[in-house]
Amino acid sequence: MFVPETSDLKLSEGGETYYFCSRDCLDRFSNPEKQARKLKYRLAVGILFTVPVLVITYSTPAIYLRDYILLILATPVQFYSGFVFYAGSYHSLREKSANMDILIAIGSSTAFAFSAAVSLLHISQIGPGEVYFDASSVIVTLILVGQYLESRSKLRADITARNLFNILPDIVHLVNSDGSVNDVRADSVTSGQIVRVYPGDRIPCDGTVVRGESEIDQSIMSGEQKPVMKIPGDKVISGAININGSLDISVSAVGKGSSIDEINRLIRKASTGRTRFQRISDRFSSIFVPSILLTATITGIFWYVFLILEGYHDPVLIAVLSFVSVVVIACPCAIGLATPISLLVAADSSLSSGIVIRNPGAVERLAKIDTVVLDKTGTITDPVPEVTEIVEMGLTTADIVRYAVSLESHSTHPYARAVRKKAALMGITPMPVSGLRETPGKGIEAVCNGLNVSIARISESGKSGFSLLIGGEEKGRFELSYMIKEGAAQGIKKLHESGIEVEIVSGDAIEEVERIAALVDADSFVGNASPSEKADIVRSLQAKGRYVLFLGDGINDAAAIASADVGASVTEGTEIAKSKADLVFLSGNTETIFAAKNIAEKTVRKIKQNIIYAIVYNIALVPVAAGVLVPFFGLGIFSYLPFLSAAAMGMSSTSVVLNSLRLRGTIRRSIGQVGRIEAT
Repeated sequence: MFVPETSDLKLSEGGETYYFCSRDCLDRFSNPEKQARKLKYRLAVGILFTVPVLVITYSTPAIYLRDYILLILATPVQFYSGFVFYAGSYHSLREKSANMDILIAIGSSTAFAFSAAVSLLHISQIGPGEVYFDASSVIVTLILVGQYLESRSKLRADITARNLFNILPDIVHLVNSDGSVNDVRADSVTSGQIVRVYPGDRIPCDGTVVRGESEIDQSIMSGEQKPVMKIPGDKVISGAININGSLDISVSAVGKGSSIDEINRLIRKASTGRTRFQRISDRFSSIFVPSILLTATITGIFWYVFLILEGYHDPVLIAVLSFVSVVVIACPCAIGLATPISLLVAADSSLSSGIVIRNPGAVERLAKIDTVVLDKTGTITDPVPEVTEIVEMGLTTADIVRYAVSLESHSTHPYARAVRKKAALMGITPMPVSGLRETPGKGIEAVCNGLNVSIARISESGKSGFSLLIGGEEKGRFELSYMIKEGAAQGIKKLHESGIEVEIVSGDAIEEVERIAALVDADSFVGNASPSEKADIVRSLQAKGRYVLFLGDGINDAAAIASADVGASVTEGTEIAKSKADLVFLSGNTETIFAAKNIAEKTVRKIKQNIIYAIVYNIALVPVAAGVLVPFFGLGIFSYLPFLSAAAMGMSSTSVVLNSLRLRGTIRRSIGQVGRIEAT
């Protein structure tokens, strides 16, 4: 919901100011755990009291003081569990709109108020037991179930994002002015102090290298695991991993204001801004609510005027009965079921296609996407390089690999992982070494099998590698490359065939991104993109009217994932990326995007069908509630309307459930047509 900047309820965080329509919304943003607990308690109360309401209503009609007992049981459901709908209605009316909250509040409140009046006032014209407590309680509890599940999904994402700081070390090695080093808590370090980071440690702060040389893995920002050489005078970022040399770093920012904090701020800002779509049920409610209220009002006025003219002794009662009958018979139980039941079936069916729908609310957005933005590494290409070629220079391939893996088994360099993988595939085990020394940015050397063996690293656009030297003479050469994932090009081709544009946005060098874009036939590409630039690209596409899905796997992708209309990650992705994603693809295959969109389109179509079925059942009895049968059965027909209401609710809910279950077969057939994608 848009909130003007004139609102008194606001919160400043990370240099941004957020405005809220209510204290409840502000609390939900600043303390989502507290709000989730409140919703959990409201749902628990709803279930606790609704179940006996249903049992008493349909199983024990002759129970002593039945209506009083139902009134007592339904009251906490209506006013405690249902409070969220009253609050939502108030804020919706303030914005001059009508959403699902208003429909639920009016329907349940009318049913409850009428039933309470019947129970307490003993209206003689209305038979005993003609109450709607079951209708008021069921609709409140039913919708709360869906809201609670949605809130849990959002809460998990918020908690994971806020835990981003947990990847940083709690203890840092502080370098004193006399050169000594002592361990202190990270939160006690201030700007200007010097900290030492040993090989394998994660850098705890933003700063500048003052002593030492090392390669670092800064994929947390770029997404690329290719090491970057750092020497005195170079900037480093918090969260990066020091690979093979000690660094003394002059602190410029730690905690708030650091690179990690910037990523967290971008993620939270993006999450609050994803409001492009309105739920189908809300769009329906904006038309249905005014229509039903107008019909009910006209009906009540008609009977009041007509009965006065006819000289009827109690026109007010019949006018009220007709008004209540119209509103209650239109009570949206089936409409409330229409979306969650379909989404539940869709989520279950999607698993067999390697798609985990973490946020069911994204399905409607997914059906509308016309632009897909892809991260490169880990999404289109494998996250680590592979050995693609071994050039023999006097030794056999097996001997070259044996010497290389003997040295690389002691290194954390990404190239070392590639060699270890190759050796494992060939069944080669490393030999013992001595005197091993790794020089950041250059290579590694040691004595192996009595020989001086060294590895000299090389790197060029699109390819990486190293030479194996024995006694200073080159004996072999390894070529490595980030391989394109199987099915990536085919997946992008399918997206193109369905009219979807594909753009690659990566933190890698422009030349490498251009090479990959050409291989998979992407429509456009952007390289050297920071996390904030990735999110900006998504928002710029949205500003042009595009509906964007972003697929990424790293922490640096999380802000863009949260900004997109639909955010997606792969199962190998980081927890931060997956926590902000609406979808997680188990196969990591771009073909899955096409399958997911197909599932979403089928699901949205089914939701619309369900709403139509619900409308048909509910509206079909509105004329009866309005009194169309009075000429045939007299005014006593109003005494039977609770039974008609219950029948309408039962039939409409049943039709919605059965129609939703048909979605399973529809999805399987549609996935079969586009090609089944197995989960890995």
